[in-house]
Amino acid sequence: MGCGNSQVRDIERKQISDEKTAQTQANSQKGNKKNSPIPKEEQQILIQKEMYIKEINSKDIREDYFFERHLAQGEFGDIRIVKHKKTGQSRALKIVAKNKLGVKEKQVLNEIKILSKLDHPNIIKLYEYYQDRYAYYLIFELLLGGQLIEYIQETSYLPETQSASIVQQLLSAINYCHQQKITHLNITPQNILLNIDEETNQVSIKIINWFFSRSFEENDTFSEQINNITYKSPEEINKSYNYLADVWSIGVIWFLILMGVPPFYGINRKKTIEAIQNIQMRYSCGFSIKHDSQIQEIFKKIFVSQDQRMKCQDILDHQYFKDIFQEFDQNDEKYIQNLQKQKELRQKDLIQMMSYHSHSKFYQAVVNFIGFYLVGDDEMQKLTEDFQRIDVNKDGQLSREEIRSGFEGFFIEQITDIDQFLDELFQKIDCNKNGYINYNEFISVAMDKINLQQDTKLKQAFSYFDQDQNGFITKEELFQSLQSQFNDDKNIEKMWQTILEKGDKNKDGKLSYQEFIDMLKQLS
Repeated sequence: MGCGNSQVRDIERKQISDEKTAQTQANSQKGNKKNSPIPKEEQQILIQKEMYIKEINSKDIREDYFFERHLAQGEFGDIRIVKHKKTGQSRALKIVAKNKLGVKEKQVLNEIKILSKLDHPNIIKLYEYYQDRYAYYLIFELLLGGQLIEYIQETSYLPETQSASIVQQLLSAINYCHQQKITHLNITPQNILLNIDEETNQVSIKIINWFFSRSFEENDTFSEQINNITYKSPEEINKSYNYLADVWSIGVIWFLILMGVPPFYGINRKKTIEAIQNIQMRYSCGFSIKHDSQIQEIFKKIFVSQDQRMKCQDILDHQYFKDIFQEFDQNDEKYIQNLQKQKELRQKDLIQMMSYHSHSKFYQAVVNFIGFYLVGDDEMQKLTEDFQRIDVNKDGQLSREEIRSGFEGFFIEQITDIDQFLDELFQKIDCNKNGYINYNEFISVAMDKINLQQDTKLKQAFSYFDQDQNGFITKEELFQSLQSQFNDDKNIEKMWQTILEKGDKNKDGKLSYQEFIDMLKQLS
């Protein structure tokens, strides 16, 4: 008991020290003339994550990547580990042969389109894609923890807190998708990959295989037969279902994790279909579930007709998740150590956010590219964990209230006008102007600023804008990099004129790498 209280006091002393550091930085910003707003015309330019996911068909993929070992054979193609030649980062490559595609080419292009839009820590990240006459080559983040189905089969028993964490992550990702009016339609344990922290044994998930995903409106229905029968809802079997088929599939997976068997089962396919259509759920297992009554209550609201089925946000808001994650022994040494680690990480991230300057949309674009493409795996994992702690309602994006709560207990007492502070913070960080801080926006401003000083990473960022790789960024290349349905050419033109005024030292109408570096220093 005494040891635990002593450690808590150590945390509090460390917090006071960091608050003083933050106050010093906040005060220095008030008097800093560099902290001027982004020009009005540039404010209209939206920096979207999808801008960074490029098709590269001008060169062979082997010019950029070393091919390493075979990883798996997926439904649509071969999966290999590759290493980027310039950054040294390992990634996963999915090779989809065109001669095997047939009608499936449309689905591959659909996956690229959907993943370009989605920005959530539990959704697989697509970096870029290549194609030649023989195949598509899709570059993804690398996960080595295997499929969820393998983890279930290999682990005789999952602690209830761990199963709740996995399901909460799954619900958060699909909740985010549904808010973006996108439905996955093929949620199975085979389409969920894992990362497992060797120190803590903590499991994080990523949803993969978005070939069959769709954009939808609230009253849209679908008829295609996509999912495995085990994870199908009655409406899917009857060929008239909506986006809430995803919720049914999540319920089946949750049941499978807890019980080791699916909720609806027959001695053959016909009997299984009958069990699903009649919603004859079997609820028996050899494990003790502490919150059994709460889980049964949730299942009864998932395994119903889709017009009565709970939505993801309703499940996430259920008392069950509040209860299951509050059952910690506060005198446990591991709990104290984890608390200290979490506080230190959040303090660091919040200080980075407070000290972030953005005087140009071009600077925002560069920073967001590095955050999206070049942050190392260990740092990304820590930032992701902190993002998820601040994301209280688990919708995959940070609201003003969540950011306000994130600062409480740390630096909020040092801020004289919290509403004005939040206005200024969102103006700097909310690059796509959707009223939230999205996952990549958070990573970009909370990452260690050493990322903006490393020559290798800056050269990669320069290379993104230097689309013909001739050593200069031109007006045309800036347009190609930032052009989207949301951005007016006139605003990009004005941004280019500002770039030339600040960065084009030799007045040749383009930006060299050295001019690019010098200008970033001015804008940071």
